[in-house]
Amino acid sequence: MVRSISFKDCQYLNKTPDFTQAVNLEEVILKGCRRLRQIHPSLLVHKNIALMDMTLCTSLTTLPENIHMESLKKLQLSSCSKLKKFPKIVGSMDCLSELALDKTAIKELPLSAELLVGLTRKRQI
Repeated sequence: MVRSISFKDCQYLNKTPDFTQAVNLEEVILKGCRRLRQIHPSLLVHKNIALMDMTLCTSLTTLPENIHMESLKKLQLSSCSKLKKFPKIVGSMDCLSELALDKTAIKELPLSAELLVGLTRKRQI
């Protein structure tokens, strides 16, 4: 049973796989995947992922339209310099305490960001 997966600094990863069957996954590390352009929608609706690090995914321009990750505690999007839009938050994401959006192209968050009531540490847009 896989709980953590790391594609850190993977030079050839341009899209993530479907994570639907990886039900026990708690950590996804995509840090430094500079050619990553597409995130499979299953990743942003995963029930058990607590840590997702996409720091330095410099080719990433968009994320799936919606995010609903009940267990997510830490989301790192720092230095995703081409990322322009944060997904709409659907449902409760009370566990999210750390959100890093510094050095992205995101100008504003969706109105649904008010649902992120558990944030204790955030890095500004």
